[in-house]
Amino acid sequence: MRKNYFVTIGMFMLVLIVAMAIAGCGATPTATTPTPVKPTVTLLTENFGATDTATFFSAAYKPLSTKPSSPMYKLVTADGTVTVGSGSLVLNGGGRFVIGYTGDTVVPTTAGDTATLGELDLSNKNYQITFKVIAMSSTAATKRLQIYVNNTTDNGAYSIHGDTSRIYSEQLDAIFNKYGLGGTVTVTSKVGNATSFLEFRMESGFSVTIDDIVISY
Repeated sequence: MRKNYFVTIGMFMLVLIVAMAIAGCGATPTATTPTPVKPTVTLLTENFGATDTATFFSAAYKPLSTKPSSPMYKLVTADGTVTVGSGSLVLNGGGRFVIGYTGDTVVPTTAGDTATLGELDLSNKNYQITFKVIAMSSTAATKRLQIYVNNTTDNGAYSIHGDTSRIYSEQLDAIFNKYGLGGTVTVTSKVGNATSFLEFRMESGFSVTIDDIVISY
């Protein structure tokens, strides 16, 4: 009698375990979304408050912290390709400028570089660059707005980081469709080192107006 009792209990437990396993197989797992990490350190903010282009590209407006006699922003391309006024910056077709470049004059970087000339510490950091696109010469243009790290050229490979130096490249039509005009574009990257600089570039043929650049991690 006692033996039959234990057999009955054992069979009941076995049926219960099998039933739970079958139910578990059909269950839908609960999805979890990682909480985004908000930047806590701001390296630079820029709202283009300079009265004109010449002032913007001067040390009097914003100097390098490591070299106060040198401007934070330097023009890479010809005069007129980048202009500043009315609280924003216009990148005309082919225009390029650098942020945080410590050299006295901007020289072309190469794939063979062994050192970089910048004061932005982007080493071992998942950093973030945000900015607003407030106008563009065509909302249907397929030419691209681009951002490079430790590269003063228009070729992604000409950097100590190789092709990964081009951390952002997006067509104007895609920017417009995704963010509209005035929306905030967010770029995240880990490419860089302790002596980094950034370059903004607009491909030829079209222009884009940007505002409110923030670099943080």
